Amino acid sequence: WTPPTPNEMSAGKAAADKAMAMKAGTDLERGFITALNAYYNAPDNPTAGEVGQSCHGPVGPRGRVIAYEKAMRTLSERYPDDVETQTFYALAVLSVGYSSPTDTTLSNQLKAAGILEKLWNKNPHHPGVAHYLIHSYDYPSLADRGLTAARSYGSIAPWVPHALHMPSHIFTRLGMWEESIAAMA
Repeated sequence: WTPPTPNEMSAGKAAADKAMAMKAGTDLERGFITALNAYYNAPDNPTAGEVGQSCHGPVGPRGRVIAYEKAMRTLSERYPDDVETQTFYALAVLSVGYSSPTDTTLSNQLKAAGILEKLWNKNPHHPGVAHYLIHSYDYPSLADRGLTAARSYGSIAPWVPHALHMPSHIFTRLGMWEESIAAMA
């Protein structure tokens, strides 16, 4: 993801504050609201570290990303069998990886991939799982692990331009130029 603009941050904070004030919703829904609130209301901490990069650009202030991941971890522990919760938790872990540019072990990317691989085995047609698996493996040393998701994603969501583009991340890393060109066409 990319960080919210100042206007988007204000709107997100207002929406999170409004949602927190509401008492309606299931426990799971409240958990998602709490996680978003953690992101939008975490203080910016200039000493939390560099702003990392994803393929889409900067991921935002590290302190906010970590606050969101922590809240999503708590929610994922309460709902270990909920596919959407686990998918969004994996995305939060991946975002911590993006916001840790000096971590050459790719430990967060591998942790996210581990969560997503388990989901993929049970839900091989889930577009979010395929998408985030590709992002998790979008590194030269990991790209071969993302090939199955890359080959599948375009057929999972063929009406979504981004789904058609995403496989090129893996194909390019692996030198699969014809496949990469086709994914970008």
